[in-house]
Amino acid sequence: MPRFVASGRSARYYRVGITENANSSFTSPSPCAFEPMTVPALTHPLTPREAECLRLLARGESSKQIAHTLGLSSRSVDAYLGRARKKLGARNSTHAAVIATTAGLLSES
Repeated sequence: MPRFVASGRSARYYRVGITENANSSFTSPSPCAFEPMTVPALTHPLTPREAECLRLLARGESSKQIAHTLGLSSRSVDAYLGRARKKLGARNSTHAAVIATTAGLLSES
């Protein structure tokens, strides 16, 4: 297992030291097993504004660009994205956009 070793008495930088039996601890890489994404059942549906912010985020726009496009402040956009993230159980806004896209919640109307 790698460990951090300070070099010198007043070292500002660290280098990674390898223990003597490091090769014995490595095993062959196992294939990554990804579980299919499950979409949570929404108790509170997304509002049209939350869905629109997520749709624009999924297209690659930043919060400032979304705010300019929709005529809102960037704090309002962040609030809409935050509420949508909580409703979808996502880790961050990008994850929320992926979940909403997968669930078909961002269809063009």
